[in-house]
Amino acid sequence: MRSGVLSLTIIVSLLLQLPIYADEIVVWGLQKFDNADFRNSEFISIDAGARYGLALKSDGSLVGWGDDNSGQASPPAGNDYIAIAAGYGHSLALKSDGSIVGWGRNNHGQATPPAGNDYVAIAAGGWYNSLALKSDGSIVSWGHNDQVTPPDGNDYIAIAAGNNHSLALKSDGSIVGWGNNNSGQVTPPGGNDYIAIAAGYNYSLALKSDGSIVGWGENNYGQIIPPSGNDYVAIAAGGQHSLAMKSDGSTVGWGKNDYGQVTPLGGNDYVAITAGFSFSMALKSDGSIVEWGPEEGVQAKLPKGSDYNDISLNMSYGTGAVHYNNCLALKSDGGIVNWGGKTLGQAISPSGNDYIAVDAGHFHNLALKSDGSVIGWNSNGSGPSTSLPGNDYIAIASGYNHRLALKSDGSIVGWGGNHYGQSTPPPGKDFIAIAAENGYSLALKSDGSIVGWGGNHYGQSTPPAGNDYIAIAAGYNHSLALKSDGSIVGWGRDFFGQASPPAGYDYIAIAAGENYSIALKSDGSIVGWGDDRNGQIVPPKGNNFTAIDAGTWGGMALRKTNSRPVADAGADVAAFAWVDGVAEIRLDGLGSYDLDGDSLSYSWYVDSNELIATGAEPTVWFGVGAYEVSLVVNDGIEDSEPNSCWVTVVEALEADVKVLPQTLNVKRHSGQIAVRMLLPKGVRVSDLDADAPMVLADGNIEPICQRILRPSWWTGRRVSVLAFYDVDELGELTGGTTLELTAAMRLASGQTVYGADEIRVIDRGKMREKKSRR
Repeated sequence: MRSGVLSLTIIVSLLLQLPIYADEIVVWGLQKFDNADFRNSEFISIDAGARYGLALKSDGSLVGWGDDNSGQASPPAGNDYIAIAAGYGHSLALKSDGSIVGWGRNNHGQATPPAGNDYVAIAAGGWYNSLALKSDGSIVSWGHNDQVTPPDGNDYIAIAAGNNHSLALKSDGSIVGWGNNNSGQVTPPGGNDYIAIAAGYNYSLALKSDGSIVGWGENNYGQIIPPSGNDYVAIAAGGQHSLAMKSDGSTVGWGKNDYGQVTPLGGNDYVAITAGFSFSMALKSDGSIVEWGPEEGVQAKLPKGSDYNDISLNMSYGTGAVHYNNCLALKSDGGIVNWGGKTLGQAISPSGNDYIAVDAGHFHNLALKSDGSVIGWNSNGSGPSTSLPGNDYIAIASGYNHRLALKSDGSIVGWGGNHYGQSTPPPGKDFIAIAAENGYSLALKSDGSIVGWGGNHYGQSTPPAGNDYIAIAAGYNHSLALKSDGSIVGWGRDFFGQASPPAGYDYIAIAAGENYSIALKSDGSIVGWGDDRNGQIVPPKGNNFTAIDAGTWGGMALRKTNSRPVADAGADVAAFAWVDGVAEIRLDGLGSYDLDGDSLSYSWYVDSNELIATGAEPTVWFGVGAYEVSLVVNDGIEDSEPNSCWVTVVEALEADVKVLPQTLNVKRHSGQIAVRMLLPKGVRVSDLDADAPMVLADGNIEPICQRILRPSWWTGRRVSVLAFYDVDELGELTGGTTLELTAAMRLASGQTVYGADEIRVIDRGKMREKKSRR
């Protein structure tokens, strides 16, 4: 279902001057796709729900994917989880503190666990119930009351929840069951040699201590008849199929196999198994996950990479598993990627890399080639979606069962279903964009006006008047148009508010789904309105999106991939401490950069974790020593790798200092004092900085004059500096005190030389006054 800025990337660029990016794909709404690479080695636990999966990572965080119509595949953030449980429409997770969280469908409270932090195991039933095992061996349940009342006692060690029934394993090895028993699924066989239990849709399994498996309950597909043998170590029960893992790490399956969900996997490096309603998952010893079963269900994954220029999707729901997740993406090299369900062959990517536009219909696809020709693949029940003759096409549009193509001369051709006249476009050669959906069509004219034809039950093909439109989008029974001032108008069916766009003048792209709409804003963010029963109007956060499209019950967008910023901490710095043993350092991070041109924030650290400064050129102070200083920059999306420089602070040299006179009368002084610094041995006249004064460190008092005294025999061949200071610069002096003066100066190298001397301060006038009184 192509609904975006016009219908063709070329026209989009011409009309709106939008840049064409090579980006990554993001999908939200009914079907949640996860970009995680399940081949990596970070997973430690898995569980399969009806049409979705959950996985626990080694860092304690959660990942979900697949059917997300109730949010069941969207786990909460955090990394303190230790166990997971997937039901049919709700999920549970056990935290390291013994508490439980739930999410997803909650119409019977099944996703609202009780308070407390003494839980050790969890189980999510089918649609309505949940279980938890407490540390004291008792069981609690919540959800639909008819199915959740567990037996009394505190000698339970394991629990399992099926569609409408539950099981518990006791410490003595026996099993109890409760809930719906229409197929005998809660009536386990006798005995007390069981070590594991599993509950399927309407049946149950148990693993015995001798390694054999028994089953009971519904058996319409042989799901309760396990293979013989006694080398099994784990069991899993799905909708109507079962799995077991053997002691050698291999897997076996039995029961319903319409999607290949019980076909055993090769290899013997598996450590855990789980069965969903019609698919299967296994965890390998290296921490990676594999899936098998219906490709139109939970398995649908987003293609990897960040080299996509255009997108189109049409997500529809059939009975049972998801049947029509028809998604297309155009790569920057001109190739096409088609993924989703293969029920009708729509997930077959054509060969070649000379494509410039793609459009996904409900059961068929179209692609426009760089030579102006159009190809189509798959059948939608009303005739094959064949290629068109000619190579003078510039835009394509796929409806429910009809197709349109715009020619370079501005005329439109249509083919396919025509019950409402949707494939019979109006005459004329002044069209610049087209849109097609459920039995109707729209076209944008060069004068900025819109025309519509075909089905019009809700007025969806009767556009408003005006000639200031620059883009159109056709939904299931409603339509949108983008105006030249950046505002949006809508018409047609508005039961969910899907034809009532938000106010504003900063929109640059529009897309219409079944009962909802989305729009791309000039700041790169996405907004949605209309039906939100599957989360389709709540797009991902961020302002780095470049293109949008709306499927039946979910949206898709291209997101500008971020170039990770690069930090440059600058060259190593050597500095000399001042008298106080501290050096002032100016750090230089101006060499850092971001290829995307994003503004950077700067964080400076010592020992990799102690933040000491921010900013590109901060001033910091270091004591004597050597320090590794790391810089990390952030572009508003992610941190750079740290980059380091070394800061070395050299201590100051001590010198001999003499202050003259040694006694200073505050009433009678010459107005000056002299300070002579005898520099350390080895310091030569050439080492001095002629422009650097010898200052009195307290107050940074500069001398009236100073001179360098060359080495002589009476100074031990050491260089001296003689300086004179104004006594008034010393501040208010008090008689009867001792004043310590520290003199310091910088050598040409920058190193500090300093020394201190004391002088006695007296007040002769006060002494005479005391004598006269006597």
